[in-house]
Amino acid sequence: MSDTCPLCFKRGGRVTDSRYNLAGTIKRRRRVCRCGHRWTTYEFKASMFDALTHVRATLDQYRASQDAAITAIIDGLPELPGDLDLRPRANGEQPGAQPKEPSDG
Repeated sequence: MSDTCPLCFKRGGRVTDSRYNLAGTIKRRRRVCRCGHRWTTYEFKASMFDALTHVRATLDQYRASQDAAITAIIDGLPELPGDLDLRPRANGEQPGAQPKEPSDG
């Protein structure tokens, strides 16, 4: 828990409001610094942190599998004409961008 202002990095901000959530597992503190900046801190038990970490890891795995599925779908598409091609290009150009014309120069 930090009472250091995220804006001016001074310590000693005061708590203006403190309350638990409905389940009584998370305590929220609203703080204000002498510089006027307001921020919120949350306090919860280590077991709650472990559960939140597990949820985050599960979401990260879901997002990775979702990205893999989208890539597989795009890779399975037939070739589309120039500016409609959605596949990432090896030269770093964005999908859907007009192909660059070779310069004469």
